[in-house]
Amino acid sequence: MPRAYPEPWDDSDKEQVEGLLIGGVSDKRTVAAVMRCRVGDLDWLCRQAFGQTFAKVAERCNLEGIARLKVSAFNMATDGKNSKMLEMQLRERGVILGTVERRRQVKAEQEKLAAEENEPDF
Repeated sequence: MPRAYPEPWDDSDKEQVEGLLIGGVSDKRTVAAVMRCRVGDLDWLCRQAFGQTFAKVAERCNLEGIARLKVSAFNMATDGKNSKMLEMQLRERGVILGTVERRRQVKAEQEKLAAEENEPDF
């Protein structure tokens, strides 16, 4: 007897799956448990709902989640109320250096100057 496929997801189910995946929940077992389906049915359900396999949908949603976090962090940094987030954004973009990076940079500059002083003049 052929296996019966589950009922395809409606719009609210699709939103719930995307919400889970954007939020970083990409484990098939967890998503299947929340959606009350079998792990083996996720690929079929995702193809029906999104036109892609579960892995492709999860990858797209993960990237969207990362983008949302970056935008949120940027907005927190630029609203003037969160100086720590501003510092983190500046470090991430290489505008300012942390103490370790700064020490390394100073040491490299000192070594370069010392090497130039030790070069013979011809």
